[in-house]
Amino acid sequence: MKTEGFGCNAWTAISQRALHIVCFAFVDDTDLIHRSPDPRISNVDLMREAQHALDTWAGVLRATGGALEPGKSCWCLLE
Repeated sequence: MKTEGFGCNAWTAISQRALHIVCFAFVDDTDLIHRSPDPRISNVDLMREAQHALDTWAGVLRATGGALEPGKSCWCLLE
């Protein structure tokens, strides 16, 4: 996912270190995070990027024998 350009790049305020997060995972519970490096991106384009990230993640899961569970899935857009 990281090599495909998905995730969230940030600079930590306290430790002054670069941070790259793609997802948080614990057993079968994962939070997939995506943020565009372009601050001028429209919400529509950001949602397209996020959908592409989700499609890529779903493909990774299928390749390893897993699958998304739509009934246990949700998303939100923070602006």
